[in-house]
Amino acid sequence: MNSPANGPQASPGSRGPRLSPPLPKRPLPPAPTPPFAALLSAGQITAQEWIGRVRLAAACRLMAKLCWEEPLITQVTLRVPGSHGPVIFVPAFGVPLSDVSVSDLVRIGPDGHALEPLHGERPDGERPDGLTPSIDVAGLRLHLALYAARPDVHCVLRIHTPAALAVACQGEGLRIDNAWGAQLAGRIASHDFGGLDFEDAECAEVVKDLGSREVLILRSYGFLVVGTGLESAWHTLSVLEHSLEAQVATESMSGANEPLTPTMARRCAETFLTLDPRVVEMSFDRALGGAGIRLPDVLG
Repeated sequence: MNSPANGPQASPGSRGPRLSPPLPKRPLPPAPTPPFAALLSAGQITAQEWIGRVRLAAACRLMAKLCWEEPLITQVTLRVPGSHGPVIFVPAFGVPLSDVSVSDLVRIGPDGHALEPLHGERPDGERPDGLTPSIDVAGLRLHLALYAARPDVHCVLRIHTPAALAVACQGEGLRIDNAWGAQLAGRIASHDFGGLDFEDAECAEVVKDLGSREVLILRSYGFLVVGTGLESAWHTLSVLEHSLEAQVATESMSGANEPLTPTMARRCAETFLTLDPRVVEMSFDRALGGAGIRLPDVLG
């Protein structure tokens, strides 16, 4: 593998340093709305919490826009530094991802207890639209176990798209015979799914099976992705979903797949590992723009 230090002296036949073009500025988050502005002024929440809340709400809507949402079981969480330690945001259970706003994200502590009621929650515990806000305890239990075991993880995403379920049901799992799957080579683990409840014992097994990797096949159920932040997890999820769809499509075609050469597979993996974090952030912002989602849209 060529390092940036020896790139300029590379021989004519080798790969030179990867150059990034000038990148557009990251869009600024909208100003906090009541009561978040008051909480921010009082030091009860941090600016990182507000930014994380806004971008996670936008990510939820993007997943729905891309048809990556499976009602009731798609789980998305984000961990950010809080004023009194790390906090985790999770969409209220029962709220469609397409409708998630900053007010629909429940702020919880590492132990899973809610740190605040939903904004706009009525004394009877119902939202104006009649939904009763709550937390998917079973799904959250798994995410909390991953956060506790992996200090490097700050975002956990789980998908159950048709392509994800189809590949999760195959014995060989995700193949790396296309340029998307090859980017994830060496970063995929698998777990024999034990049921929807995710009891403590199974959560411990999931943590063990995932190890230090970023992608986990939940056999016959779907896929789980972790990342150092929302944008990195989203990038991994996007690469994963492309590779899943490609695998399902090629399975329906006649003839054998043309395997990637070892050199090309290695280069694909290197590309994933060496991608500029700013490019990862930009790809997420462009995905939002392409779906017609603006950050101010999630302030409801």
